[in-house]
Amino acid sequence: MRTVVPLAEPSDGWAFWRGLRLMAVDGTCVDIAGTPANDGVFGRQGGKPKPGKRPYKRAAFPQTRIVGLVECGTHAVVDAEVTDYHTHETTAGKELARSMQPGMLVRRPRLPGVELWRDWAASGEGSLGRRPADAAGG
Repeated sequence: MRTVVPLAEPSDGWAFWRGLRLMAVDGTCVDIAGTPANDGVFGRQGGKPKPGKRPYKRAAFPQTRIVGLVECGTHAVVDAEVTDYHTHETTAGKELARSMQPGMLVRRPRLPGVELWRDWAASGEGSLGRRPADAAGG
């Protein structure tokens, strides 16, 4: 069941560019209750140090990673994937293709990888993002 949809109307020029609805994908990590169950499911930031390095400080609380598809004009979160802290944004972001559609221009934070880009492109959205300086042809 979907309950959240983009809110801007086509007449809201500030939410569109050349007829395309402006959307963005981004992720964040959020502290959650420090229970043993949450520790086991979500994990904490910090881990084993490299040989010869100082030990990492472990985060005070378990964390969850949230990757969302947001309408830029209204800031409405249209879809989100909530995972454990250690799941990478590109893995969690794959599921957001279910809410992307033709007529959207999606700003992504970084080059998502070929597999993720293909999943998103199959939805019909247009994608806009920066490319690492060391990418081929860069």
